[in-house]
Parts: sequence; C-alpha cells; structure tokens
Amino acid sequence: MSSQAAQISLSQRRSPTVTSPLTSVPYPTTPIPPRLNDGAQEYGGGSAGPAMHPFRSQAGELALQHPERVQISRLQRRLLLLINGQRSPSELARLIVKNPDEIKMLLNDLERVGLIQQ
Repeated sequence: MSSQAAQISLSQRRSPTVTSPLTSVPYPTTPIPPRLNDGAQEYGGGSAGPAMHPFRSQAGELALQHPERVQISRLQRRLLLLINGQRSPSELARLIVKNPDEIKMLLNDLERVGLIQQ
C-alpha cells in the first residue's frame, strides 16, 4: 500500500468534528432570585443559616452586555460572569482559583456598586 493510500485510509477512519449544541443556546439574562421559605430567605447574612448564593442584578446584566459603561477589573468581570444565583462564594473561589476571603471582598465590591445582590 502506498503512503498516499495509507494517509487517505487514516483520514477516512477519523471521526468528524462534533460541535456542542450548547454553543447555540443563549445564556439566561435574568438573575435568579433567592428562594423563599415561609416568607424568609433561605440564605441571608446570618452565620448560622445556609450559605448565601449571590446573583446578578439588572445593572450587573447590563454591565456584561455593555462592558464599556462600567469600569471594573478583569477579575471582577470574571467573577460577575460566574455569578448565577446557584454558586456559593466558596465555589466561586474554587472556579477562579482565589482565596475565599479575596472573593468575599470582590463580592462586597460588586454589591457596593449595585452589580450583584447577596
């Protein structure tokens, strides 16, 4: 078998490239509100309660759609992109590979400017 025939034979055996169907699905644009339990939030500022899960405000959504309007650091923007109302601060710290205390400070900064709610 010639080398050209061997190359064609190998190329025919390769599987075609498969694209993910998730690339065509748009990211949800509305923040996920906190769940209610008998009129009280399941997560809050209390240390004895369950962990809080920050979520983006409408201003946070707009900041991601029009980044030129808000001046935040690259790290703050990465964190804002990961905030979805379902991730805890410790999970966000793991995903960004930063110290949880640093993430808490960044979350407080984002909340102070009105981009998220905790």
